[in-house]
Amino acid sequence: MPGIATQWLGNALAMPSVSAIATWTSVGAGSVIFLAGLQSIPADLEEAARIDGAGRFNVIRFVTIPLMTPIIFFQLILGLISGLQAFIFPMLIYGGGVGSGINAQPIPQSINLYMINTFMQIFTKQRFGYGAALIWMLFIVVLGVTGVLFFTSRYWVFSDNDTRQNKK
Repeated sequence: MPGIATQWLGNALAMPSVSAIATWTSVGAGSVIFLAGLQSIPADLEEAARIDGAGRFNVIRFVTIPLMTPIIFFQLILGLISGLQAFIFPMLIYGGGVGSGINAQPIPQSINLYMINTFMQIFTKQRFGYGAALIWMLFIVVLGVTGVLFFTSRYWVFSDNDTRQNKK
């Protein structure tokens, strides 16, 4: 039966397929960053917590996670920005939806993401001003959400020079 090998790229499973591919390709870099963060936690602090009577769960909750919050914050910012700029995988899988190349097929409506729409507005419909406005709106949204994350980080991200303990 022809076409069975690529049925997972159909309209019904387009977004899960693109999400699975994007997750698969980004897990490696995130794992390396998290591993580096975990290796930077001093073993003395975990040992001191165990001596004080903390169990495995409490060591993770009160020592490991607070010391990992800068790494979690960094990964959150990177994930947010890359998620809002998702463009590569739908275009690679569906061939851009333009032209008559061997891989060109119409892009399913379920993965008509923001950057795909911007690309289509600029390069297919020749609406350059509208496409530029869409890109500026994306920049403003990314800047705003990143600003909110940076503002709220003072409440949940702990660092070496944290002075919150001394404030009353």
